[in-house]
Amino acid sequence: MEKLIRQIRNKNQSVVTKIILITICIILPINIQLIWTTKSSIEILNKQIEAANENTLKLYLNQLDLELNTIDDYFYDLAADNVYFNILMNETSGDSYVLAKSNLLQNYVKKLFNSKPEAYFAVTKRGDDVVIAAERGMDVQRQEIRDYLSKLFETEINGDWHLKTIAGHQYLLRIVTYKGLKAGALISAETIFQDVHKLKGFEHTPLALTNKEKHVEIKKGDLLVTSKSTEQQIYLSAILPEKDVLNKLPYIQVLNYNISIGLLLVIPFLLIVLRNILIKPLTKINKAINYIEEGNLDYRIVPYKTSYEFHRINNALNSMIEQISHLKIENYEKELQKQRIENRNLRLQVRPHFLFNSFNLIYNMAQLKDFSGIQKMISYLTRYFRYGLRGGSDLETIEDEINFVKEYLNIAEMRFPDCFIVNYEIEEKALKQLIPSLIIHNFVENIIQHTLKIGTVIQITIEVISVDKYIHIFVRDNGNGIKEDILQLIQSEELVIKDNENHIGIWNSIKRLKLFYGLDAKLIVESEFNMGTKVTIIIPKRGDEPNEFIDNG
Repeated sequence: MEKLIRQIRNKNQSVVTKIILITICIILPINIQLIWTTKSSIEILNKQIEAANENTLKLYLNQLDLELNTIDDYFYDLAADNVYFNILMNETSGDSYVLAKSNLLQNYVKKLFNSKPEAYFAVTKRGDDVVIAAERGMDVQRQEIRDYLSKLFETEINGDWHLKTIAGHQYLLRIVTYKGLKAGALISAETIFQDVHKLKGFEHTPLALTNKEKHVEIKKGDLLVTSKSTEQQIYLSAILPEKDVLNKLPYIQVLNYNISIGLLLVIPFLLIVLRNILIKPLTKINKAINYIEEGNLDYRIVPYKTSYEFHRINNALNSMIEQISHLKIENYEKELQKQRIENRNLRLQVRPHFLFNSFNLIYNMAQLKDFSGIQKMISYLTRYFRYGLRGGSDLETIEDEINFVKEYLNIAEMRFPDCFIVNYEIEEKALKQLIPSLIIHNFVENIIQHTLKIGTVIQITIEVISVDKYIHIFVRDNGNGIKEDILQLIQSEELVIKDNENHIGIWNSIKRLKLFYGLDAKLIVESEFNMGTKVTIIIPKRGDEPNEFIDNG
């Protein structure tokens, strides 16, 4: 988290960030002012255009209302004076009924020639008998209109003009009911639109008829102008495309609008130019510095085309990295040699300690005249010296280390028969992994020397598992445990002194792990007095550790 905060602070203080901010701070206010001015002009223009067009639509709707009232008067006159109309109101069959239908149809046809509706109709009391007169060109729709009208006998539609969709076409529908006879007219929305398109300024304007105000979907930027009929629940809307509105904008405002758009395009172009001549070279230099801070001295700035000043800086930085790399290699070799000498000393400290314990065990077996055990012990010591004192790598496979521990425990069994039970839980895939030699043996030997007592049985468990890039080794026992004061010394990595003797086993193990793996290895000792002890060793798998130290003698 602290590193992230530092990176953010560095970026805020970098030259690159300041250049970008200065560029944006210069251009952005100018651009905002131009956009705001242009937007205000467009809003004022929209209001003016909306008001003018709304007045024009209002005048047309007033004229349409007069024509609709004329059609209403026509039906009232039919009901009052037309004999045939009255016959259809009272009869449903017979010669007079047929004659009345024929005469009403002729009356409708005459009316079509001097009025706006595309069709006049009447639905008799029978419900399935429809008289319809329609203009030419509506033959395809005639049957669909007839089917629609035949269903009107069961409906209660009456009164004002209504907007309906029949056979995919929009119509204004007027129905008047007289004693069960339903008569009316249909006016196509297309007819109304054709009339409006004849008006100046509406030649190619998209139009819409709706029953609700502003119940029309438009594209973003387009202007919707709506006017309502004074006498009917009808809204006539005109959709003015944005480009048509902008065409009416004064030249200076159009220029401001284009300049504001141009400035928006200039910002990325200017940043691209600055990136190539300034930001990119600075970024490469900063990247090289980051690699140096991380300890990666193999990185070099690859030559590329740039200004003379940055070319000199890049060459100087590459030369400096080269010099640091040589100095680091020299220091590393000196430190490596120092580690090798220290590791040898630590191993020599482990061996006399183990040798002393082994001779003590032989002495005890001699007292018991266990010559067979002495032979086995001497044979074990021979293998020990062959395993522990041979030259070459300080790393051994877990398989070899476990086999060595088993040999040791076989001899210990002779000294302490029926005093301990050993469980091995070793993952097969971990057997070939490399670990420091004697690292497990050290802790097993510690259990045998400090925990076992004649007459008690100790449970010893050796477990090795592979977890991601690490090997986890556990050595557990259920013996007396470690006293609190000694445990604190071990956990603080201090040398344990007891009975005027240095107990160097665990301390040496900690030092050797640090020499091999640095901070990547962990050794954890947990214990409860009279409950037992658990030793946990966590080390990187071979090849993953940062300090791959190998003593080749």
